[in-house]
Amino acid sequence: GTDDQDLGIGAGGVANQSVELTITDGTSATIDIRDGDSSATNELQDAADVPVADTGNNFTTDNVEAALAELAAVSGDNIYTTDGTLTGNRAVTQGAFDLNFDANTLVIDGSANRVGFGLNNPQRAFHVATNDANRFSRGSNTAGFIVDRFSGSINNTLASVTFGLNSSAAGTGEFFFANYNEQVSGGGFTRWITFDIDTNELTFNQLGSGTYTGTVASILAVESDGDVIEVDPATLGSDDQTASEVAIVPRDRNGDGVVNADDDIDANGDDTAEVNVEEVIEAIAPITSKAARVFYPPSIAIDASVAGTFTVNLYSEYIAQFGSPVISSGGSIPVYDADELDYHVTFADSSVFDMGAFNLTDEGLLTYTITAPPTDYNSLINVVFVVK
Repeated sequence: GTDDQDLGIGAGGVANQSVELTITDGTSATIDIRDGDSSATNELQDAADVPVADTGNNFTTDNVEAALAELAAVSGDNIYTTDGTLTGNRAVTQGAFDLNFDANTLVIDGSANRVGFGLNNPQRAFHVATNDANRFSRGSNTAGFIVDRFSGSINNTLASVTFGLNSSAAGTGEFFFANYNEQVSGGGFTRWITFDIDTNELTFNQLGSGTYTGTVASILAVESDGDVIEVDPATLGSDDQTASEVAIVPRDRNGDGVVNADDDIDANGDDTAEVNVEEVIEAIAPITSKAARVFYPPSIAIDASVAGTFTVNLYSEYIAQFGSPVISSGGSIPVYDADELDYHVTFADSSVFDMGAFNLTDEGLLTYTITAPPTDYNSLINVVFVVK
C-alpha cells in the first residue's frame, strides 16, 4: 500500500544559511544553503572569496578582488603614457604595414623593409630626405662612415671603404678615404686620399699606376685611362723644337667673341696668315729692321716770334696727338712709353736758332734758344723718334 506523509519546512533553520526539512512521521533534517561567502545577508559570493589559481604567475594574490586591484593599477600604462624598461627581447611583426613616427620623422616600411627619415615612402633601405643639413657626430678622435660591398651574406664582404674625419683639436684634422680593412688612425695607417683641414692641402697615397713619393720636383700627369700619376721630369727626356714646329694657337684676337679667319696673324700684311713662329719671325723681320724703327712725330707749332730760351716736351706733344686723334676710322694708334724712345733733332734753321744752345733729355724735353725771329714768321726744325 502507500503511506502518504507531508513534507514541510520547519523553523529550526538559520536564515540565509540553512533550511530545516520536516516529515510527518519521520525525523527532521537541516540542509546548508550557504554560498561560501562571509556575508549573512546575501546568497552571492564576494570577489575576495573567489580564489584565483594563477597558473601563469601573473598576480601576487590568490583571490579575484586583489587581482582586479592589481589590474586596475596598471591598466592605463602603455608606451604612450609612461616610460618603461624592457625585461627581455621583443619582436614586432609589421607584415605589410608601416610604422610612422611624428609625421614622417621616422618611417619603417614593413612591405619593402626600408627605413626613411623625412618621407613616408623611402626608396632605398636607408633614405634621408630633409631641407636641413645632415650631421653625424662622434666624440672620439676619429669619426667615419663605413661602406661595404658584400655578396650573398653580409658576412661575405668583398670590399670596405671608410670616409673618416680625424681631429684632436679645434680647427685641425684630416678628412680622408681609406681601406676599412686597414688601420685608419694612429701610426702605420695607409689612406688613399687625405685633405688637411688646417693647411688646406690635398695628398694622394697613390696616383694611378705610380706610387706617391712626395718629391717636390715631380709633376702630375694623366694616363690614357684617366689615372693621375706622379712623373719624374728626368724620365721625360727633351724635345728641342724649332720655331717652325711651334704652331700659332687660334684664339679670339679681335674680341668679337668668335674664332675665325679674322683672328689669323698676318704680320706683314700680305694677306697670307702665318701658321707658326718661324713664319711670324720672317714676316716681321723686315718691319723691325733699322729703318722701320725710325718715325717722325706729329707736326707741332712753336713760338719763334720773340728771341729767348724756351722748352717743349716732345713726348707730351707726341702723346697728345697720337693718343687722342681728332677722328679715327677704327681702332687706336699704338704708342710707346717715354723710356722706349730715343729723341733726335735732325735739322734746325741756324739763322733763327742758336745751334749750340740746344739741350735734349732722355725723356724728350727739348730746350732751344731763338736768336733772330724769322721775318716771314716761317722756319723749320725737324725731330725724329727712334724705337730703342
